[in-house]
Amino acid sequence: MDVELANHPKPERSAQAYAQARATSVDYFKTMGIRLLRGRFFTTTDSATTAPTAIVNRTFTRRFLPNENPLGQQVRYNDTGERQWSTIVGVIDDSPQKTLDQPPLPEIHYNFAQLLPQDDLYPILGAFHMNVSIRSPLASDTIDRELRRVMHDLQPDAALSNFQTMQEVVDNSLGNQVLAARLLSLFALTGLMIAVARIYGLLAYSVSQRTRELGVRLALGAQREAILWLVLSHALVLLGIGGILGAIVSVASGKLLTSFLVYKLNGFDAFVAVSVAILLALSGLIASYLPARRAARIDPVVALRTE
Repeated sequence: MDVELANHPKPERSAQAYAQARATSVDYFKTMGIRLLRGRFFTTTDSATTAPTAIVNRTFTRRFLPNENPLGQQVRYNDTGERQWSTIVGVIDDSPQKTLDQPPLPEIHYNFAQLLPQDDLYPILGAFHMNVSIRSPLASDTIDRELRRVMHDLQPDAALSNFQTMQEVVDNSLGNQVLAARLLSLFALTGLMIAVARIYGLLAYSVSQRTRELGVRLALGAQREAILWLVLSHALVLLGIGGILGAIVSVASGKLLTSFLVYKLNGFDAFVAVSVAILLALSGLIASYLPARRAARIDPVVALRTE
């Protein structure tokens, strides 16, 4: 709807002059966990017999009242009459309304308890569509069943539809992003399997090339446990160097990825990074241990004859 503030020039009709208008009950903001920044929430003392009140969000104040105190400001409520203006009593934090990547829009919440049938906003905000929000520790099926029972007792003709948990609402809003994330996860898993196979192949080939060296050491009296540790220590050095370089690249690329994210998420996940590093390290150790174990058990004469 158009925003018109008392004692302010009427803005020209454009997209910048609009705000999302809603009729909201007393406990809505607490139920949804929306933070109060200034002023107060609606209270039970706000009634149809008192002056209309409103609550706006942070984006509203930045767009329409950038250098003014929003509390006490009046916005158009009716075209004419004694209830022509509604007084702003609180400022709330911005919250997503459609999807997480949508930029915050200016919002103005009128007090639902003060909305009367003769008000100009009543046909739109009071009688057209209503959402009911419930916060409860009970299971969603139990809430659904009890809510329908209570609604039927209050008003048998009222219809209740599209019952969803907030998690379902969020998941549905992220449908395309979830599909893209699953595809990326599949590609990442494929890349991880390739990396594990290549590490195994590289270290196994490195150990096989040292068979003659290991045979000489065995012929000169080296213990088989010492041969195993020699190969594993070499693998640990290579894995350590690779791990450090990989961590540096991962942190740098994570910061770059963060700049493209629109969901206020961290582009670097320490748990995932450590898990991948451990998996690659275990793969490298197994790749070194198996051929080294075979090399430590062969006859030195056979090892010396290896070309």
